[in-house]
Amino acid sequence: MKALICELCGSNDLVKQDGYYVCQHCGTKFTPEEAKKMLVELSGTITVKNPIVVEGMAQADSLCENGINTYKQGNFTESYRLFSDALSIKPNHPKASLYRGLSAAYQSTVANPRYDELCESAALALVNAKNDYSTQDYLTFFEDAVIQLASITILIKALFDGYTQKLNDQIPVFSIAESVVKQNTLEQANKQTSMLKLQAFLSFSKVFNAIKEVVSEKLDYPEKACIGLISFLEEGTNFLPGSKHPLRGFTADGIKERLDILSNLSIDDSKPEAMAKEKEIVSELLMSNEVSDSDTWKRFSDWTEKYNLSMPEKKPVETKTKSDGCYVATAVYGSYDCPQVWTLRRYRDSVLAKNWFGLLFIKVYYLISPTLVKCFGKKTWFRNMWKPKLDRMVKRLNDKGFKDTPYDDLSW
Repeated sequence: MKALICELCGSNDLVKQDGYYVCQHCGTKFTPEEAKKMLVELSGTITVKNPIVVEGMAQADSLCENGINTYKQGNFTESYRLFSDALSIKPNHPKASLYRGLSAAYQSTVANPRYDELCESAALALVNAKNDYSTQDYLTFFEDAVIQLASITILIKALFDGYTQKLNDQIPVFSIAESVVKQNTLEQANKQTSMLKLQAFLSFSKVFNAIKEVVSEKLDYPEKACIGLISFLEEGTNFLPGSKHPLRGFTADGIKERLDILSNLSIDDSKPEAMAKEKEIVSELLMSNEVSDSDTWKRFSDWTEKYNLSMPEKKPVETKTKSDGCYVATAVYGSYDCPQVWTLRRYRDSVLAKNWFGLLFIKVYYLISPTLVKCFGKKTWFRNMWKPKLDRMVKRLNDKGFKDTPYDDLSW
């Protein structure tokens, strides 16, 4: 007995459609002449194994391409569905993962910003692309990815600026802003902005770390990819790791990490537009008020020589002022510099500020406590209510080894 066997996937499920023989597993079409050549003699019981592998890859790629076209048309709900279908077939599909995250971000609402979904998807896509693609295909994907991320970062930044600068319907970029503008006062909008910025910071750390990982192996990145990546680092000043807000500045660690990424890009005279962009961000980093330690200053030497930039006068590392401190504890104990508050400040800097949950607590505390202290800080009942609680907490911290000696706040 003879049967048609697809020469690509090995399936024997071919159906004649519109004058062609179409493989029902991989979708390949064959002319009658080609089909005759694929006739093979069969004997015994024949079982076709795993044609689904080729079928799945073809289906995932097709769904992804349809999704990208839909995404470009602005139909983010449908594109999200198509990318999800593609990922259900091929979970590590880099393009489907990246664009599903982007589709999710553009559907953000005030109750569900979905930045975390964007960043998890983008980080996974960058790593998978490095592992799955050839070098050239990876460079093409990386270029598209960082350009898309830079674009949405600009929009997110504009969204945040729209909260604090202008309460009307013309500034908002996403429905988040529109909802906040219509429903909240300026003070409420500013509080909402602070929380969303913190959430964006925690989310974009994943993308930032993924980028550091994939560019650690130096490749000849296309000029547009270099420009897109630098734009991502620049426009994310408000919520990328190592950034400070509201000042357009960076922490010392943030400066070092950005310089590490730039050094791996190895931008030269063959990429003039990327050089101009690199000079722009290096100048901004150079003027940051956090450039103080010798190692960071030394790191700038390659770029200052490359672009003939002048080093500014060294500035001391800024420490927190009393207005940045433990508001409730200061009100209860009467001083920012006393043994109990020294203990609490040590705990804040060495424990809470070292993880995302603790950082979230600090941000929320600094958002609420100044108002509480302003209204009730001088009230006897307020101090009497908080002092026993703080005394117990300070004792537990002292028992765990947190000292109550004079202390200078750390920068974080």
